[in-house]
Amino acid sequence: MNNILIIDDDKMFCRSLQLQLETHGIMSTTKNTGEEGFLALLEENPAIVFLDYHLPDITGLDFLRRAKEREIKTPIVLVTGREDMDIVIEAMKLNAFDYLRKPINLEDILILIEKAKMKSVEKKEVVENIKKTEVEDYRIIGKSRGITETLKQIGLVSVNRVPVLIIGESGTGKELVARAIHRAMDKSKPFIAINASAIPSTLIEAELFGAEKGSYTGAEKTRIGKLEQAEDGVVFLDEISEIPLEFQVKLLRVLQEKEFERIGSHKKIPLKARIVAASNKDLKKLVEEGKFREDLYYRLSVAEIKIPPLRERTEDIPILVNYFLNKHKNLRLYPVKGITSKALKLLESYDFPGNVRQLENIIIRAIINCKTEYIDESDIRKELNVSATIPEKVMPLREVEKNYIKFVLNYTDWNITRTSKILEIAPNTLRKKIADYELKKPEKGENL
Repeated sequence: MNNILIIDDDKMFCRSLQLQLETHGIMSTTKNTGEEGFLALLEENPAIVFLDYHLPDITGLDFLRRAKEREIKTPIVLVTGREDMDIVIEAMKLNAFDYLRKPINLEDILILIEKAKMKSVEKKEVVENIKKTEVEDYRIIGKSRGITETLKQIGLVSVNRVPVLIIGESGTGKELVARAIHRAMDKSKPFIAINASAIPSTLIEAELFGAEKGSYTGAEKTRIGKLEQAEDGVVFLDEISEIPLEFQVKLLRVLQEKEFERIGSHKKIPLKARIVAASNKDLKKLVEEGKFREDLYYRLSVAEIKIPPLRERTEDIPILVNYFLNKHKNLRLYPVKGITSKALKLLESYDFPGNVRQLENIIIRAIINCKTEYIDESDIRKELNVSATIPEKVMPLREVEKNYIKFVLNYTDWNITRTSKILEIAPNTLRKKIADYELKKPEKGENL
C-alpha cells in the first residue's frame, strides 16, 4: 500500500500521528501547507490523505475543490477542530472521503485507512462500468426465463380485449405489465390506473362509474367516471382484492353486461375500455375465505399473467442495477461510474422481499451516499443492513423466519397489526405463519 499523506500546519500533531502509524507498520509523509500538500498528492499518489481544514495558505475546502477540478480520485479525509455543519456538507459535496473532528482517535484513522485500501482493491475488481442503456418510463427490464415468459404472455393477451389478471408480489412491477399490455394494443388510447386500496369504499362507485349532479351529498356537478374517461383504452384496477364485497357485485354486472350507469342516472353507458386487474394477494384463497366473489374472480382472470419475484430471477439483478445506475446517475454532481463485484454479489445473495422496487431504492440511496466513483460492498451492506459477520450457528431459512416472527411478536406484545406492519406482510399472512409455526403467546412471567 502507498504511503499516507498528512497535511496539517501543526508539526507536533503530524509527528505524533506519524509515530503512532509506524507502530502499526504504516508509513506516512507530512506536509504543513496546502500547496506543499497538493504537490505531494500529485507526485506521490498516496493511498489516502488526512487534510486539516485550517492551513496557512488555503482552507481544506479549497484543497478539495482543486482536487475535484483535477478529477483526483485519491480518498481525502477532512480533519477539523470546528463543529460546523456547513463545512461538513460542503466537504461531502466536494467528494471528501470522510470527515473527522479533532481530537481524533487513532482507531478511526486505522479504520479509514483500511476502507481506502479495500476501495483500492475493489476498483480493480469492478465487474463493469455503467453501460449506456436507453432509459424510458415503464420499461420491463430482464432476460431471465421468468421475465421472458411474462413478456410472451403480454404479447399473447395484447391481440384481444378480454380482462387480464396480473398476479405478483409487491414491487414486482404489476403496473409495468399493465402498461406494456396497453402499449402493445394501442398506446395512443387512454391508460387510467386506479388503486382500489386508496379509494374509500363509499366513493369507489362514483370514482369508477361517475355521478350526476346532486346524486349524493357533495355532488355539486356531474362527475365523469374512470370507465367512461378511458374510452376504448385500458383501465388498470390495482389491488383489486381491496374492493368491498358489496361493490364486487356491481363490478361483476358491468363486466357481464358491458355497460354501466352513473350514480343518479338510468342512462346506460357502454363499457369500451379493457379491464386489467392486479393483486399481490392469493385471490383463490380469498375466494375460499369468502372475502372475494368467485364469479368475479373468474371474470377477471380470463387471461392471467404471473410475475416472478426478484429472488427467482437473480440473473436479472446486474441488468437492473445497470439500468437504475443510468436512470439515477444525475442525482449526484459527481457521477457514479459502476459497482464492484463484491457489491453485486451481495445484491445477488439478497432475497429482496420488496422486489424490484426495493432494489431501485437501494441503488438510489447508494448513489447518494457513495463517497467514490464506484459503489462498493460497504455502501450496499449499509443499505441492506446486513451484518458482515457469519452467524455462529447456520440455521434453515424456515427456522430463521420462525425465530424472527416470534421475536417481533414478543416485541409488540403480540399486537398483530403492529407486527404485520413491521414485517410488511398482511395480518392474515401473519396469522397463518403463527399457526404453521405453532407459535403461542407466552404466559405472564414466562421468559420470552
